Amino acid sequence: MSRKLSAALLVVILLLGTAVVGAQQRSLRFENALQYLQYYSAGMDRIIPALQPLRQAAGSLKAAVDQDEMTDESLLLLGLIYLEQDDYSEARQVFSEYLKRNPDDGWVHVMLGDIDYYSGDYASALQRYVKAIMLGDYARAYYGIGLINMDQGITNDVIAAFAKAVELAPEFVEARIILAKAYFAVENYESAIEEFETAYLYKPRDGEIHYYLWQLYTIQGELDKANHSRDLAIQYNPDYAEIIGK
Repeated sequence: MSRKLSAALLVVILLLGTAVVGAQQRSLRFENALQYLQYYSAGMDRIIPALQPLRQAAGSLKAAVDQDEMTDESLLLLGLIYLEQDDYSEARQVFSEYLKRNPDDGWVHVMLGDIDYYSGDYASALQRYVKAIMLGDYARAYYGIGLINMDQGITNDVIAAFAKAVELAPEFVEARIILAKAYFAVENYESAIEEFETAYLYKPRDGEIHYYLWQLYTIQGELDKANHSRDLAIQYNPDYAEIIGK
């Protein structure tokens, strides 16, 4: 299992852990779940496989919800656990239950939009992303809208969606890379170079970024930069050696 949400889980754990410490009524079940999630974030289950921290945490959170103990917080963490396990069906159900209680939490609409997108339900995903934007500015929502609309080709609206995503979250490298690719596709090479060069600052060892910079610098006649980017692309991803034909 790839730990794609470990960082998000850790942030939520820290925030909710602080809230629990200050709460007048503490939930033992919820605290147990936080402890197991801390074990997971620390990778302790790799050392002790029988620990099964996600399973234990999910069980504690379900019990907390059943007993109406810190229900909102428990639903959020439970949904993140299901996402970490790639269980989109359960995650959708849990986040939907949370939204019944908190309909104006836009970022949960974004999470549901992502679930729908990765499940192939683009129409529902688009509705979720638009709903999220109605509630606030969410970079991930604009990114999702751009991905969905890109199926119809690279349009000004697609580029605008990706550009808004990186405006809201400059460190959102995936959005910046796809924005750069969109500029490349419509032959706006200067903007493509600018975005790829910025993406490089965040991910200097990404072979794909250097591969595109090699192409762009070559087109622009900046051969020294092109050769340097070519070498870095191959260094960080040897598969590019055959593609580039060095």
